[in-house]
Amino acid sequence: MPNFTHIQTSPSKEVTICGDLHGKLDDLFLIFYKNGLPSERNPYVFNGDFVDRGRNSIEILMILCVSFLVYPNDLHLNRGNHEDFMMNLRYGFTKEILHKYKLHGKRILQILEELYAWLPIGTIVDNEILVIHGGISETTDLNLLHRVERNKMKSVLIPPTETNRDHDTDWKHNKVGVTFNAHGRIKTNGSPIEHLTKHEWEQIIDILWSDPRGKNGCFPNTGRGGGCYFGPDVTSKILNKYQLKMLIRSHECKPEGYEICHDGKVVTIFSASNYYEEGSNRGAYIKLCSGTTPRFFQYQVTKATCFQPLRQ
Repeated sequence: MPNFTHIQTSPSKEVTICGDLHGKLDDLFLIFYKNGLPSERNPYVFNGDFVDRGRNSIEILMILCVSFLVYPNDLHLNRGNHEDFMMNLRYGFTKEILHKYKLHGKRILQILEELYAWLPIGTIVDNEILVIHGGISETTDLNLLHRVERNKMKSVLIPPTETNRDHDTDWKHNKVGVTFNAHGRIKTNGSPIEHLTKHEWEQIIDILWSDPRGKNGCFPNTGRGGGCYFGPDVTSKILNKYQLKMLIRSHECKPEGYEICHDGKVVTIFSASNYYEEGSNRGAYIKLCSGTTPRFFQYQVTKATCFQPLRQ
């Protein structure tokens, strides 16, 4: 796959964009129940963060991977900041795998580490809508991001250094210098990624970790410890530079499941309802069709939601 998947829509072939699912299988079932299963006539983009936090991350990942194998041209998976083995150690997916797969858990984790590195980092719809997990910065270079060897990015939490290139040895001997503070923010003291320059690494960090803010400019993302906060001026500059009209991103829970900011040029879509607790937020997905305004669909999983037909 290319780094960015380019897809086209038409009145007879809308595309559905889904945001973070975070292991919440009932939300995926509800989306499919309301909107139909993926098919050649019903394409989907899943915009990262399939795993961690929820209890059914592996089930979501398997359904999405099988759907991709059946409909490789109509099911698109973007990498999120949680498609990262270091994040999985902190936020639950590693534990889920080792609990569910007593015999082969470690091997599965190794395969997933490789899978993550090969996931595309974005989707471009109708040559005018950029779909990435986090956001942009004032230095975002889409030409470079189209060329970067994304499979060299095993973990965005391990910055490139010139010394000690043997990441695998460090990992096996638990020397990788990544920790999290009490709020889950990243703290790294450096360890290698093979063959990615610091500039390339920072470019990928920005699109996986950044958040929009109302204030103009580009500032370090102190809340997350990675990526930046980018203002409406940055959005306009980058979209104009690459002749794009809109940025669709995920990465942040919103009470209504979606939020529009930066004069309508940035849309956040988040698909895990009840993310913090029962009733805390709705989930949503977007339907896009060339030449029309994006349509938003909201939902909320409740005890009354019936999944029997989908489970069967």
